[in-house]
Amino acid sequence: FYGEILAGMGYGSLILDQRGIGETGGINPSLQEDFEAYLQNKNVGAILTARDAVSAVDFLEKVKRAKNIGILGESMGGRNAIIAAGLDERIKTTIIISSAGYFTSFNNEVADKFLEHINPNSYIGKISPRRLLMLHATNDSVIPIGDARNSFSLAKEPKKFVEFNEKECLHGYCKPMYDLIRDELKQTFD
Repeated sequence: FYGEILAGMGYGSLILDQRGIGETGGINPSLQEDFEAYLQNKNVGAILTARDAVSAVDFLEKVKRAKNIGILGESMGGRNAIIAAGLDERIKTTIIISSAGYFTSFNNEVADKFLEHINPNSYIGKISPRRLLMLHATNDSVIPIGDARNSFSLAKEPKKFVEFNEKECLHGYCKPMYDLIRDELKQTFD
């Protein structure tokens, strides 16, 4: 779906399925399983997924000789995209649809350090001076728009947040987002 949209805009894309979802094998660990791995100093699934995106950047640069790379993520993929962009300065623009970091506390020092480790809010400020575009529907019942606004407030410039009130815009991509995505890519890469 996103590959077709981006190709129609004149951009190539590499689409990743999150570990354990879509056509990938394995499992998508639960938050409890990730926490147990964290306690054992093992790799945490939430960070491994973001590192998969960083590995995709390696692939695009080395194998495909891509020079300009951006990342687009929706919902949980948006969380992964924020972390990946915070980890890798080669990502020139970050487009986030219907996503936000976590706004909670476990009131436990170890659990809260774990949450900070996997929280996109810990990485969003590291995207600057590269570009960030966040798109979110006001009617989103999966990720509240207030959470998206709060995550956005943690980002540094250049950044842009656009809300959508149209009936067809719920959680995820909707047609009114098309021009903003196209314009963001043009401004970054053309």
